[in-house]
Order: sequence, then C-alpha cells, then structure tokens
Amino acid sequence: MKTFLSFVLVMMLVSGCDETEFIDTDQDPVPDASLLDTRWNLAEIVGAAIEVPDSSLAYLVFEADRVIGSDGCNSFSGSYIISGDTLTFVDLMGTLVLCLDTGVMELADSFNTALVKTNRYQIDGKQLHLFDDTQWLMSFVVAEQT
Repeated sequence: MKTFLSFVLVMMLVSGCDETEFIDTDQDPVPDASLLDTRWNLAEIVGAAIEVPDSSLAYLVFEADRVIGSDGCNSFSGSYIISGDTLTFVDLMGTLVLCLDTGVMELADSFNTALVKTNRYQIDGKQLHLFDDTQWLMSFVVAEQT
C-alpha cells in the first residue's frame, strides 16, 4: 500500500511539472502589396526560375497612368487597362538593344510574349501573378528596398 501511495505521489509531482506551453505558429498572413508604385521583379516564367544577372533583371512598375519596365534586355513603357482582376497591356514601346547573351535574349522573348498574352492578374502577398485566362504565364516578387 505504501508503494502504491508513493507511486501516486510521484505521478502527481511528475504531471505537475509537465507544463506544456503551446506556441502559436499561425502567423498573420502577409498583406497584399500594392500593384501601383511597386517594383515587381520577375521570379518565374513558364515554370522556370529566373537565373540572370541583376543588371539584366526583368521587372514591371505600374504607375498611375502607365507601366514601365525591362524585359531583361530592353526597357519599355506603355499603357495598361485594369478592370477588376483583368489586366491588358496596350501601346507598349521599347528600346531596340541587341542582346548578345543568348539566355537574356530568350528571357526577353518569353517575357514579351507573356506580356502580350496577359489578360488577368492576381496579387498574393508580395507576389504578382499574370495569366492568360486560367493559364499561368509568369510571376513577380516585390523588389527588396535598399
């Protein structure tokens, strides 16, 4: 009987020391970045990660009345039309620099083809996704502030 009481006492002590602290691992979701006045750096296009030098990084910046950017080789500007989640680029004009780097040239071609096809966009936190209806074309991330 004494052994049983000793066992119960030890179990009570052990269970009293076993405090479990629950840490809330659910973090608040990242708020959606603004489409306007944000530099959006190209992160993925047609499912492939972008691996080009920073000096030839493709990007978009939506201003109140125009879009400016680079396809990785040439800079461009033009207009855009937004209605709800639809997005259309219009009257895009750019420089005509010859890109000697084959990888950058291929990126620029893919980028420009995707821009022309774009008709819808979605912002998820710090990511901008461009679509042709339901087909994903390319994704951008908010540029780091330096």
